[in-house]
Amino acid sequence: MFNQYFGNYLLEKKLIKPEELKKVLAEQKSVNVKLGVLTIDSGYMNATQVESIHKLQAAKDRKFGELAIEEGHLTENQLNEILNTQKKSNVLLGQVLIEKGLFTLEQYEGVMSQYREDSQLTSDEIQALKNNDITQIAEIFLKTLSGQHERMPRAYFDA
Repeated sequence: MFNQYFGNYLLEKKLIKPEELKKVLAEQKSVNVKLGVLTIDSGYMNATQVESIHKLQAAKDRKFGELAIEEGHLTENQLNEILNTQKKSNVLLGQVLIEKGLFTLEQYEGVMSQYREDSQLTSDEIQALKNNDITQIAEIFLKTLSGQHERMPRAYFDA
């Protein structure tokens, strides 16, 4: 769900072309999600922090998560949450956008930040989209409706 919402957002903002989105969505099945992108996506780290950890990784030959905790960018609980997300995640659209060179880490961070602001979705709501949580997605949809139009769909879902 999230990839569809976020992909449409990128198209509406003219940040990518339809053919680029189609190619990225097709390729996402073969790409492994990287922790750095997940930390940006979750809002736990920014692009500068991720790049700093990547440099440390090259110098120290240690895992991203270990170094991020050691440097104070992540807590143990946040790392565990991200690792769980990584295991069950279909690849984030952002990962493929970065790997294909359509966005840098900094650009992706900026777009995600703007998406959160423009969509007016909370972190929990964005996570519900990523997890395909139908109940919460329905609530998100209902939240966006206003006035008299809200009564009919809410009655349908509450029935």
